[in-house]
Amino acid sequence: MTFLSDVDIRNLMNGEGVGNNQRIHIQPEPNERQLGQCSIDLTLSDQFARFRRLPLIRRTLDVKRREQVSNLQDRWFRHYIATDKRGFVIHPNEVILAQSNEYVRLPTSALGLLTGRSTYSRIGLEVQLTQDLKQPGHGARVLFQIKNNAPFSFRLYPHMRIAQLMIARLETPSSVAYDEDVDSKYAGDRNGITAHWPTDPELDNRPIVTAASYFRPFLDVLLIVLCVVTIGAIIRTGITTLRDPWVAVTAALTLSAFVARAYLYFRN
Repeated sequence: MTFLSDVDIRNLMNGEGVGNNQRIHIQPEPNERQLGQCSIDLTLSDQFARFRRLPLIRRTLDVKRREQVSNLQDRWFRHYIATDKRGFVIHPNEVILAQSNEYVRLPTSALGLLTGRSTYSRIGLEVQLTQDLKQPGHGARVLFQIKNNAPFSFRLYPHMRIAQLMIARLETPSSVAYDEDVDSKYAGDRNGITAHWPTDPELDNRPIVTAASYFRPFLDVLLIVLCVVTIGAIIRTGITTLRDPWVAVTAALTLSAFVARAYLYFRN
């Protein structure tokens, strides 16, 4: 495996000495500022996604429960369209998903490796967590898993240069292009920027469902009802209503349910 220089990248983009199916296709075509000595700077598109957060509820994603992972995009992510004026804010220790403005298609004789730009990494922003490989024969926008490791927030803007793509030539072209493989889940752009859950055989077993997974929703409902009843009683009759045995018992149950729910939250 040999990494390509800027000269090699230009030649493969222009199709010099190779057929059309062995060219590197990038749209829109990068300008001279984006082309480094051995990499291509990729810019942010206007599409972002962040994890949904519900107050007082901490959910567990069970990778073996198909009903949880069948609609990840709608259940676990919230999608945003950023503007050039307002951008998109990523908070401390937050992970978001984004994608490149450029569509990149590699030939079967090359692979791509994604890395961040030094300017942003020096202030705590990383653009790939574990997935930094672009497969041979894959054509799509490049996904960014952006994490903010800094103690302050960042405002990101569309079209800013956020990452670098290095391209390496394989000794032998792959037997099949990624986009032509029937098991490829991210061929093209059809799945957007959020996760498409794998159909790995090791995940076909039934999940281990703990008693806490059934008890937690009941406890949430009970906590809400008790809080409403206790607060309503105090509002109607004042703080002295706590001397009433029934109200005192309800308040004690509310506190107990709250403590139990907090325990389950931090335990799981």
